[in-house]
Amino acid sequence: MAIECMDFKPHKSGCLIGYAHLYSDKTGIEVRGCPLFEKNGGKWVNFPDNKYEEEGETKHSWILRYRNKEYREEFTKQAVKAIESWNYANKQSMDKQEEEQRITRQKLRF
Repeated sequence: MAIECMDFKPHKSGCLIGYAHLYSDKTGIEVRGCPLFEKNGGKWVNFPDNKYEEEGETKHSWILRYRNKEYREEFTKQAVKAIESWNYANKQSMDKQEEEQRITRQKLRF
C-alpha cells in the first residue's frame, strides 16, 4: 500500500493536529479530510466521520473503516509517513504551521 498526502491543513484541538487529503495509488481512492491525531508520543490517522448527538453526547459514525486491525495499522503508518513527507517537502513543519495559525488568530482578535 502506498499512500500519498495531497494536502495538509493544521488544526490543533486536543489530540487533533490537522486534516489531510490522502491518495492511495493501489486503490485509486482519494479521501479528503482525514484527521491526524497525536497523543502520548503516538500519531494516528482516521477516516472522516459523521458526528451526531445522542442523549447529549457526541458520537461518531464512520463513513469508511478497515475491519482488519493490521490493515488499519498499516494505513496509519503509511498515512503519517506521507503527511510528514508532505510537510517536509513543503518546508512547513507542523510546529511552524501551528505557530502561524496562532499568530493569525491573534491578529484577528485586534
